[in-house]
Amino acid sequence: MPEKITLIGRAGVGKTSILNLLFEGGNPADLMLNPLEPTRGIIQRSYSWMDIELSIFDTSGQELPFLLLDENDQIKAFQNAGVVIYILDYPIWIQNSQEIIKEVKLIFEILKVRNNENNLVILFHKIDLINQKVSDNFHLMKRGIKSRFTLPIEIPFYFTSIYPEIDYTIFNAFSEILSNLSQDSKNLKIIIDENIKNFTNLICFITNSKNYIIVQSMTNDFNTELIYKIYFVISYYIRTIDGNYDIKRNIQSISSGVEILKLIVGDLEIINPELKKLIIFSENNKTDEISNLKEKIKLKIENYYKIRRT
Repeated sequence: MPEKITLIGRAGVGKTSILNLLFEGGNPADLMLNPLEPTRGIIQRSYSWMDIELSIFDTSGQELPFLLLDENDQIKAFQNAGVVIYILDYPIWIQNSQEIIKEVKLIFEILKVRNNENNLVILFHKIDLINQKVSDNFHLMKRGIKSRFTLPIEIPFYFTSIYPEIDYTIFNAFSEILSNLSQDSKNLKIIIDENIKNFTNLICFITNSKNYIIVQSMTNDFNTELIYKIYFVISYYIRTIDGNYDIKRNIQSISSGVEILKLIVGDLEIINPELKKLIIFSENNKTDEISNLKEKIKLKIENYYKIRRT
């Protein structure tokens, strides 16, 4: 049975464009210049992700106030939803932050009634529109925004954009959100977690056949300030299938204090055609140690899929 995902948010925040980019191969530059027609009513769309089938309910932003008050629409949008993703964008937040907070709290309360679990996720979208002065202190801004949503439980928060140079943020957000629904993604993460636990200053990724990051794991001491820069490098590398992009040359721009990050990449297509790359960045481990780690993880992944096929 497909997993139900509901996208909700005001008009113009980019719900349908996000789906087009993620699941339909949309070009981010084209979507920026030519936004898609707004959704009317509640549109159901079907997609695949790893080992799961998705049934995504795309709701109309113009009709959001009515949806939140209409019992039948609430049932259609929220009942049995594995995840409800509320999308807001930077311009709307600047103009109507108090109304947005009230809206999120109302959705939270509705989900308590309409759903067995409160699986609300918030996407703060169009971060490319944040002015330079604010973006220089982006981590402080994120912390301040999250603190204003005083809900009984902590809600997962993602800051995203489909702007071509930072569209990795939307891929990474959905990879993390959907991995909670995929048994394959969970088990792959367990394999990586187990194998990197004795290492230091290391981060590891698995990408799927569509070049999305579907698994991410890091050691507790990894410098998290480097992650966005790493995403930026990976986003260009995984798109350049003809090999013209030299990832090893470009990671030299990612400074990790005294040392430059080391990189090891392994192919996973032979193990499972739904997978693409195993990518490991390390701050201070020796190259041969990382190479051995790569082979060990690949072997564990291969054994996992052999067992699944039997």
